Amino acid sequence: MDKTFGDMERWFVTGNHDHGSFVGDYLVGKGWTELDGEVVEGPGGGTLLGFPDPRSSGLGSWRDEKGVSFAEAAQTVADVACDSQEAGERVNTLLVHDANLGKVALELRCADLVVGGHTTSRPARPPSRARTASSATPSPTAPRVGRRTRSRSAASRAATPP
Repeated sequence: MDKTFGDMERWFVTGNHDHGSFVGDYLVGKGWTELDGEVVEGPGGGTLLGFPDPRSSGLGSWRDEKGVSFAEAAQTVADVACDSQEAGERVNTLLVHDANLGKVALELRCADLVVGGHTTSRPARPPSRARTASSATPSPTAPRVGRRTRSRSAASRAATPP
C-alpha cells in the first residue's frame, strides 16, 4: 500500500483486533493519519470523522474501553457527527472499523457515508442536497432531523418533516 498510495493522504482507525499501540504507531510512522473522534478535512475538501473500534480482542477479554457497550459507542459517534453538523461542518465521510458503529449517525442523517473495514453503508434515503459519490464538493449543512435517539414515538416521527 505504501508503494501504491505513498504520495496520497491516508487516514485510518484501529479495529477490534488491534491490541495495544503497535498498529497505530506503525501506520503513523508510514505517514498515515490516525483518526480519533475529531472532524478533519478529508479527501476532495470534504469532511472526515473517524472513530476507533471500542472493542479490542487482543489476547483474552481485554478491551480498550471497559463498561461501554457497542450501542453506547455508536451513540457517541452520532453525537459527535450531529454536533459537528449543528456547528456548520457536516460530516461527509465517517470512517470506522465496523460500519455498524456509524449506523445511528446515518439514521439521524448526520453523515453522508460510513466506510468500515467490514462493510460500507449509505442511508436508505439520503438527506436532500447530499453530495453524490461522484461529487468532489462537500454538501451544504443540512438540518438535523429529530432527536438524537434511535427510538422516537410515532407522534414525534409524524411531527418531524422528512
